[in-house]
Amino acid sequence: PGMAMGLGVVVISIGLFHWLGKLLGLDRNMALLLGVGTGICGGTAIVAVAPLLKAKENHVLVCVGLVTLIGLGAMILLPLVAGLLGLSQTQFGLLAGLTIHQTPQVIAAGFAVGEEAGQVATVAKLSRVCLLAPVAVIIGWWMSRAESGSAATKKPWYRLVPGFAIGFLLVALAWTFGLFPEVALKWETTGVALVSARLPHLATR
Repeated sequence: PGMAMGLGVVVISIGLFHWLGKLLGLDRNMALLLGVGTGICGGTAIVAVAPLLKAKENHVLVCVGLVTLIGLGAMILLPLVAGLLGLSQTQFGLLAGLTIHQTPQVIAAGFAVGEEAGQVATVAKLSRVCLLAPVAVIIGWWMSRAESGSAATKKPWYRLVPGFAIGFLLVALAWTFGLFPEVALKWETTGVALVSARLPHLATR
């Protein structure tokens, strides 16, 4: 259910901002950037999708600034609203994870209310973050069709996949299979000391 709600937030955000952009005469790319940033993960999503849209630099900066400020306000205000509405920790976690823009803001707001709220908010937010790569692929395909017409359907699929999405997938797979060392650091008076470094798949042996 949480994943379904996350998908719904992303689809509604992008569609709503696209419609509002047309209604208010806003630049199409800027409206899409705001929709992606609001629906997925704030400035990170905007910066990732901007090259696909060939967005102007000043539009990117304005969109990143807007979602960051709004997310900051939500991070401060939502915990207060949770108390007024009598929301449970699970309910608030879902609310924060599905509405606040940036991942650090979600974590801060969630754990400000409680441990359970923080965990639920983090998972709900990550369900939205996971949609960044698929949304980027769809936008890349859509832009390719807009530029090339029907000829875009003849392009190989891998040309429509952003390079960062492939890199993200490779790194995720490498970590899953224990190819990266698990490093633990400890802060001491003399500085940061390395406590241990081992491969994750050896941790239980």
